Amino acid sequence: QKLMVLDTITYAREDVTVAAVRFLLDQNRAGDGQALLTRLATLVQADGRNGSLIKLLALQTAAFHMQGQTEAALNCLDSALSLAGSEGFMRSFLDAGPHLAELLIIMQSQGREPRQTIEAL
Repeated sequence: QKLMVLDTITYAREDVTVAAVRFLLDQNRAGDGQALLTRLATLVQADGRNGSLIKLLALQTAAFHMQGQTEAALNCLDSALSLAGSEGFMRSFLDAGPHLAELLIIMQSQGREPRQTIEAL
């Protein structure tokens, strides 16, 4: 069954859009989820809502990883971790699923040190 892509993404529909993305990721439709995430992230970033942006970046990381785009996933995760800093956004990373754990291991093996940021979370 085809999920209709939301025509209008607004702050009021952010939760619905995120729920739709989670559904798409659960259905192995990461490409469709990525399209929604990109549109929503643009809106959220323009509004300066960093908490929401961190959540979306964590989901984008999972979507990239599911599509086999490891480098894009790592870059997205790096951005999310940098933005999170010491803001305490651990829940956003946990909600994004097990894909992030594998990517954190890859980051560490490549010499990218997420450990300090993770400890701060």
